[in-house]
Amino acid sequence: MNPKDVWIHNVIESLKEIASAEFQEKGWVKNEVHDYCTFVETMCGLFDDSNFDEFIDEKAADWGYTEEQIDKLDKLRDALNAFDAEHGCYEDPAIIVKDPDWLKIRELAKDALKSLGIEKYLDPSKSIFKDSLLNGIYYLTDPGTQARWCMQEKASEQLFDELLNGMFKKCKFSEVVAHYKDYEITDDQAQALRGFYQALKAYREKTQDARTIREVLNDPEWHQIQALAGEVVKAFDYKP
Repeated sequence: MNPKDVWIHNVIESLKEIASAEFQEKGWVKNEVHDYCTFVETMCGLFDDSNFDEFIDEKAADWGYTEEQIDKLDKLRDALNAFDAEHGCYEDPAIIVKDPDWLKIRELAKDALKSLGIEKYLDPSKSIFKDSLLNGIYYLTDPGTQARWCMQEKASEQLFDELLNGMFKKCKFSEVVAHYKDYEITDDQAQALRGFYQALKAYREKTQDARTIREVLNDPEWHQIQALAGEVVKAFDYKP
């Protein structure tokens, strides 16, 4: 994506985080998304990383946004600033997600997204889980990663296990496969992902107690799994 498209994408993703009660409960309150998923990070992502003020004041009109769209973004900005001025950053995010003022802000964010033509307010954590999963799959196919694993074998076995555990647990691999349409995954992509998932799960269960990293990387069955991983990367046209 070009810089303009990246900027717009980042703003929209931040607005989705603000609009989604599911994301806030899962990420801010229960810490089920990743270690840096917090209220503060969402606000910094919008105002600092995505330069929300500059986006509204200097770019939106030039990029063809209507007065109505800019007005809705501006109202959301005013509400977020007022919330911060009155409440600050609560230590307990469970307080934020139930605050009546915050509930109004959620609706303003939804209204802004709708004005931008975004009717589906998907829980942004689904995008995070999907991207993290694809990133892990990609690194199973990357020759440079495998070379580094072989250089420091003992440490690499731990990193390898962490990568697989991350895909199955933190990235919710089984849930993504079972409910792939919720993650905006096509039928063809899901077919490739399902084949890889089944093969990797079976291999992991069979070899988890008796293998070194070199044994894995030299195993013909693992080479077949890597080929399936490559099919997933190709199906998603994924690049880290």
